[in-house]
Amino acid sequence: MKRALLVGCNYTGTQYALNGCINDIMATNEIIRSHYGFTDNAQIRMLTDASCTTQNILDRLHWLVDGLVPG
Repeated sequence: MKRALLVGCNYTGTQYALNGCINDIMATNEIIRSHYGFTDNAQIRMLTDASCTTQNILDRLHWLVDGLVPG
C-alpha cells in the first residue's frame, strides 16, 4: 500500500515565520493524487502548523513505516 506523510509548518506568529509551507503540501497532495496513484484519503497524512508537534510527527512516521516488508 502507498502512503505519504506531508508536513508543512509556517510557524505563524513566531520570529521564524515562513510563507507557503502549507500551500506547498496542498500542492504536493494534488500532485501525488494525480500523478502517483494515491486515491484514498487513508493513504495520505498531512500535518500543518499546530499539529506539527514532535509527538504527532513521530506518530505519523511510525504509521508511515508500519507493516513494511522487503521488496
